[in-house]
Amino acid sequence: MGGCTKTNDDTDVDHELSGTPVLVGGTLDASAIMVTEVLAISSDNEFKRAAISNNKFSVELDNSKPWGLIFLDEADQP
Repeated sequence: MGGCTKTNDDTDVDHELSGTPVLVGGTLDASAIMVTEVLAISSDNEFKRAAISNNKFSVELDNSKPWGLIFLDEADQP
């Protein structure tokens, strides 16, 4: 993976408050060609899925809890 970023479109100080949605995205390198989706799982077992398109992904997550990212292939295998 090339890297993940947290995107904030505003400069308001309140965007860092717990519970505020943030957009997490990244770019995959060519060796991850079989990856089709990213699965985000929170510490309280909430999950979100996002498709990977053109080796890029983004998913909106709640910043009040830790999240882990798992990259899946077409068969939903990590």
